[in-house]
Amino acid sequence: MNLENNKNKTTPLVLVILLVLFAFVFGGGTVVANAEAVAETTSVQEVIDNSIFVTFRKGDNESRGKYMVACYFVPMEYYDSSYTYGAVIFPKDYGIKHGLVSDYLRVAEENGVVVINIVAIKGITEPNGYGLNFGITNIYESNLSRTFTFIFYAKDADGNIAYADPQFADYSSLQAGEMTTEELIQKAEQANDVQSSFRSIVLKLQELIDSVWIYVVIAFSSVVAVWGAYIGIRVTVAKKNEEKINARGMVKQLAVGIIIMFVLAMGTPLVINGLSHWVTW
Repeated sequence: MNLENNKNKTTPLVLVILLVLFAFVFGGGTVVANAEAVAETTSVQEVIDNSIFVTFRKGDNESRGKYMVACYFVPMEYYDSSYTYGAVIFPKDYGIKHGLVSDYLRVAEENGVVVINIVAIKGITEPNGYGLNFGITNIYESNLSRTFTFIFYAKDADGNIAYADPQFADYSSLQAGEMTTEELIQKAEQANDVQSSFRSIVLKLQELIDSVWIYVVIAFSSVVAVWGAYIGIRVTVAKKNEEKINARGMVKQLAVGIIIMFVLAMGTPLVINGLSHWVTW
């Protein structure tokens, strides 16, 4: 196959549990070097996090035979001309069989697994960044329905490498065609605009969370402290069995409430942060 660069009962125990809960809550090939130089050094991970998978292209002609191309876009502000940009390509079933799930080039080399490693020779200069295409040509008839994995990567001079999320495609079911350079640039610009808008929303959410976070923690802690103290008093002064049972039920409710608040308090920032790295096209 040719390559195309492109969380028992006694009152003391209940009070101890409450004290522990309070403590817990309060505790806590190289692309052409004609790009504009970035103002600060951008890590390869930052480059990958901000790069965009634009689309797949496929075609069939005399010089390339049946081929598939994965198109990526690196925004100008994250592009570093000193980095090497490339793509690792291999059949999906082949990758699963040989454990190619991360650090693809190293794993492939250590285990003697053959993969296609395409290094970009020339990037397509676009208004807001650079387009990079990686493909396979002369796909055999027996492989037309076989799913291939395309993984874009960036590598610095020290050998640090970061990989983008895998993209999958098979020639037979791929709903794509060839594009002119203008059409590809337009699609890249549209993808970049969508990602920029999405990131702007996420940044606003992050700023909102950061600005109110301390107040949320104080509010949650105050509710837990007041309600916990009330329950502690109820448990301490309870004399009848029914009163004790009710008081213990309130302790359980408090514990559940703390767990829920903890999940919300810890989970919301994680969700927002996760959104900043999630882009679907």
